[in-house]
Amino acid sequence: MEPILSVNQLEYEVEKERILKNISFQVDRGDFFAILGSNGAGKSTLIDQVTQDLKPTSGSVEYPYHKTFQKFKDNLGIVYDSTPFYPMLKVQEILNLFSRIYKVDYKEKNNLIEFLQIGHIQGRLFNKLSKGERKKVGLFIAFCHQPEVVILDEPTGELDPLIRDVIWKKVFQDKDNERSLIFTTHQWEEAHRYADKIAFISKGQIVGDVLHKDEILEKVKGKKITVSKDSIDMNVDSRLSQVQFQEDDSNLYFFPVSSEERDFVQLISNHTLNFSIEEKSLEDYYKTLI
Repeated sequence: MEPILSVNQLEYEVEKERILKNISFQVDRGDFFAILGSNGAGKSTLIDQVTQDLKPTSGSVEYPYHKTFQKFKDNLGIVYDSTPFYPMLKVQEILNLFSRIYKVDYKEKNNLIEFLQIGHIQGRLFNKLSKGERKKVGLFIAFCHQPEVVILDEPTGELDPLIRDVIWKKVFQDKDNERSLIFTTHQWEEAHRYADKIAFISKGQIVGDVLHKDEILEKVKGKKITVSKDSIDMNVDSRLSQVQFQEDDSNLYFFPVSSEERDFVQLISNHTLNFSIEEKSLEDYYKTLI
């Protein structure tokens, strides 16, 4: 099966500063592909390369399944973090405009309108909508023409959980029809729940391998033990530093191997009771890569 997207040794520079560095990956038909990284890692810039809103300094973005970018674009729906529509148009006017562009009759999309709960806002100006309502309008535009590929750039940032659920229900209910999804998110649990494959990006480059989510979750099996720095002195016991750990300004994060978890918890508890135990996460794995 030909991939719907192939990114090859992509580089992007602005005033001699390398923003993207030797990026390569591919997305197959039907993949739910997550691009994860911290703020400023290059996620949105990478999306702009895929959609050709920005041109690479070197390398290429290819569309093997659709053959040309125009055919890819014709079969693409995209939702941006900030929904870039006409602020002084009413919602109904925006839906009419994009329905004409995509050659569909939005009035025939009552199921989608009802699902997204936007029927009651069609008479309102776009600039009077809440961020969640704007996002729902963006989702209608992205899905109304039944695209084969959907790109979501931070689709649920700053949204309340109920609206986030609406977005993912709409996206995920179409998973069985070979629709491909590429998304970035700060909500790492969304990648954990919905992604098939994950690429991690840091400082403009892919870190680690692009892997199926199950392969990554296998790598992050085990416990994370979080201890306040104020509660323990690493020099009090040499065995503490023999376990893999990370730290920030406030806490120490220990990652004992599974066979040693019980003994290490006992060791910590000999020195402090101010600690927590939880499962390791995708974000913990990312931190080991950067």
